Amino acid sequence: MSLDPADLWSTLTPALRRQIVEDVAAILAEISHEVRVDHTSHLARKAVVYIRQSTPHQVVSNQESLRLQYALRQRARELGWREAAIDVIDADLGLSAASIAQRNRFKELVGRVGLSEVGLILSIDVTRLVRNCTDWYPLLDILVYVGA
Repeated sequence: MSLDPADLWSTLTPALRRQIVEDVAAILAEISHEVRVDHTSHLARKAVVYIRQSTPHQVVSNQESLRLQYALRQRARELGWREAAIDVIDADLGLSAASIAQRNRFKELVGRVGLSEVGLILSIDVTRLVRNCTDWYPLLDILVYVGA
């Protein structure tokens, strides 16, 4: 009989859960000290701000979300990118992230990442990029492979 991890978690005492969380946090803290990022190579590539809302109705009715997403351009500048090195992709506005089939600019972004043209992707939320693991993991694999 196999046990779902969520079911297993619910069988643990609160003290044991807390200890597991603390142990995982300690491991992540150690790993984060070991990771060295060469910001120079990242800054030599483009920063891309990816902006998307799921439906045309959201594009019209949720202007605050759009404002926050476009404001990520300033965050790229704060991180050291020159204005000319920041691209904004907003052509997928009004398209669902349930599938990348219709999101041509997202597919273009993945290709640019694979060509080592992109050093930073900014998005207000991961769900603006993808909604499922089928689309997410290949992007993560490419990001790691090219060091973005």
